[in-house]
Amino acid sequence: MLIRKLAKITIVCIMACVLFASNPFRVHAANTPTQPFDSDYKYVNGVGNITVWLNYSSGVGYWEYLISPSANNWMYTGWANPIYITFVSSNYGSNMDFHSNNNAWFSSYGFGNGTLAVTWHFLIDDTNINPNYSQAPTSSWYYAEIHINDDQFTQSTFSDAAAGGTIRHEMGHAFGLAHNNCNPNSIMHQYYTYNPCDNTYEYRVVQTIQQTDNTAINNLYGYGN
Repeated sequence: MLIRKLAKITIVCIMACVLFASNPFRVHAANTPTQPFDSDYKYVNGVGNITVWLNYSSGVGYWEYLISPSANNWMYTGWANPIYITFVSSNYGSNMDFHSNNNAWFSSYGFGNGTLAVTWHFLIDDTNINPNYSQAPTSSWYYAEIHINDDQFTQSTFSDAAAGGTIRHEMGHAFGLAHNNCNPNSIMHQYYTYNPCDNTYEYRVVQTIQQTDNTAINNLYGYGN
């Protein structure tokens, strides 16, 4: 009886090990914490007084009804963080600028027509520190530009919730957070992308700031440490 019982336990263990080996990240992927681009790179003056300017001449004012609650969501996530945002009428000294563009503009910088938005980081002398227009800065920055693809945001299949989630996602980049494509329950997961942990393509399942994103901000800016 003991031998038979041990044999059953062995079979169960083997089956469990095979299932885990076939996808070793599946259990933990959803808990992958959000990380910064680089722990040494951030807003040079911190995030306690971020001034946001909307380039109304670009047409981005149309999306103000989504940008404003996105800013509020980053300030009031449900967990403490150091972020405080105010909207200003001039880009003189502003820290986060919003612009609206179209497919042609994104294509001119080498992005595909399906690109929803992009964020760049700049020094105080207006030097772009995103090599080859990637979203990963090479040093700390004074201000960031968020460019919204109006052609994509106005698609009938792209909901306001998804558009708001994209704005929050780009604001996360502006603050210094990298993609978290292993965790669809992070705002820093892209809208729809390849998950390198699960080897699948999937949508982000949240459109608001999550605790893992809030924690990443606190870690990056030394809040509560």
